[in-house]
Amino acid sequence: MAASLLLPESIRVAKRYAELQDWSAVRSHLLSQNLLQARRVKTGQRLYQKIASR
Repeated sequence: MAASLLLPESIRVAKRYAELQDWSAVRSHLLSQNLLQARRVKTGQRLYQKIASR
């Protein structure tokens, strides 16, 4: 996972940001709805952090 591009996940995050225009709302929505399709909550949080830092 460390070397992966995370392209589909990045697109999901970008689309959600385009709709909401608020990073904290994007984060809470993605994690609560598991839109990054992570098996564990902590994995979803880590994925979001990697994508948002880009």
